[in-house]
Amino acid sequence: MFVSVPHGIADGDDPVGIVRAYAERMAPGSYVIVSHLTRDGHPPEVFARSATPFSYRGREEIERCFDGFELVEPGLVTVTEWRPEGGDASLDVAGVGGSGQYRLAAVVMIRHAGNRTRF
Repeated sequence: MFVSVPHGIADGDDPVGIVRAYAERMAPGSYVIVSHLTRDGHPPEVFARSATPFSYRGREEIERCFDGFELVEPGLVTVTEWRPEGGDASLDVAGVGGSGQYRLAAVVMIRHAGNRTRF
């Protein structure tokens, strides 16, 4: 679970690579959850008021965290859309979230003449 974590990781520290390294150690069929603050639809001055150094990314950048995963419905959506029952899914929130199932074919290791090859 990477809930409210990736936006605290600077671009130079490769947040997508961190999620990928975690995924490579997961059993096929496992799930990952990622939520992230997004700059999409929110003016930069909203984030400029924060004293905490967050990395606000766009939806396309956040979706890369799910490379090698099959997104679960409803996909990468505002966090209030995940379980709208009993809540207000129309709230203007600056965060998106999603869950994905790790695909078996995402990383395949074979043994050939004593060497391991990843493809």
